[in-house]
Amino acid sequence: MAQAKFTYLRSLLPLLGLGQVFLLSGQSIVQSDVLPEVGSSWHMRALQSVPVDELPIGPLVWSYGDLVANDLFGATYMIMAPQEVQGSSVYTGTDRVVRRVLDNAPEPYYTFYDVQSDRTLVLGTMGPIINTFYRPGTMAFAYPLELNGSKQDEFCYVSQSVGTDVNYCGTTQITLSASGTLELPFESYADVQLVITRQAIALQGTTDSTIVTTKEWYAEGIPFPLVHIARITNSDGSTTSSGQLVDPNSLVGIAEPLRMERLVAFPNPTTGTVSFPAIEGGQLEVYSSDGRSVRSQRIAANERFVLDLGEMPNGVYHVALRDRDVQRSTMVVVAR
Repeated sequence: MAQAKFTYLRSLLPLLGLGQVFLLSGQSIVQSDVLPEVGSSWHMRALQSVPVDELPIGPLVWSYGDLVANDLFGATYMIMAPQEVQGSSVYTGTDRVVRRVLDNAPEPYYTFYDVQSDRTLVLGTMGPIINTFYRPGTMAFAYPLELNGSKQDEFCYVSQSVGTDVNYCGTTQITLSASGTLELPFESYADVQLVITRQAIALQGTTDSTIVTTKEWYAEGIPFPLVHIARITNSDGSTTSSGQLVDPNSLVGIAEPLRMERLVAFPNPTTGTVSFPAIEGGQLEVYSSDGRSVRSQRIAANERFVLDLGEMPNGVYHVALRDRDVQRSTMVVVAR
């Protein structure tokens, strides 16, 4: 049972890594900064080694310019509306859904959120093998939160797999811990905020807790973490670490918040080709229903643009066209 518990906790880490997805205004967090717009997506690359904690001296600088990451164990994330995800109705009160697809596996994982006036709750998760249900939802984001400020919450949840239900309880503490300069292999960022989430999790009725500490670094204007590091400390003192580094391609075009608009496409459903009238040009991205990028191309301004999906299997595809300050998106159904 202990091995099953730790295996489950490791599988939960990338979901916990979304524990504070927000834009930062100065050195505080507000509700409007919590999640990117529905339709937004980004890719995180897996760190090949996790940096060791160091005691900062003088001006705070995180010197992570030598971080090495790969796509083998990375993941793509997308923000979805509840009605786009089958099974969302089970998680009553869901406002946003985060879909995560690993680079080395096609099965999607979903995390369901309820946005409230002073916090955002995670209601549960849904995956190929394990589903979780929180009773009630537990704090994933806290606001307003000032530098060195923190908020706490208690939770219980059930983990369900085939024929097995396991109950857990614990506590969550979210802290806006520090502000400084973050040096990465592709860029250096000033006034970056470090948010630390600490969860103590134990099997219900026991006192031996597993501690999950998540650290995420955020730059203003980028609504997802630049670096994500998670450490599990087991009750016997052993530790496991993992980390992610944002794919720099995910940062293109988000220096300013994008205005979200609907992209008009016809015919929809389609047997293969779909037309978009009055295209102003930009970066066209097509994602399959499991969140994988299946088409990416730069297109010029055109009165009418035709996208050929004839080689794609039947299914639902998310199509997004991003210009300097506007992202237009729609769902296209391919059916033959």
